[in-house]
Amino acid sequence: MNPIQRAVDWLCKAINGLPPDIRMIYIDSGEHITPAPEHRIVAAYDLFGFKTIPDGGFDPQNYGHVGELGSWDYEARPHCDFPEFPFDDHNWLEVLESAARSP
Repeated sequence: MNPIQRAVDWLCKAINGLPPDIRMIYIDSGEHITPAPEHRIVAAYDLFGFKTIPDGGFDPQNYGHVGELGSWDYEARPHCDFPEFPFDDHNWLEVLESAARSP
């Protein structure tokens, strides 16, 4: 499965599994370390849900503003990772954006 389709499948499942009181989500695009003995860096997405929306201080274009969101109320499990794709072979934010735009 290509990375965009995997991200689409995960994103749909994560959003469909949201509790009804979640009003906002934040998806973190980052990296995870695989378990021993490999300890490889792999791309990963995590989805966090919030019951309240912060008042004006959050800029989604600025990663430094993540702290403005406060503590999340929900975390989608499992996260989405891509152990079979070398981390440097893709722009993982573009993969996520393509998945979010998929019909």
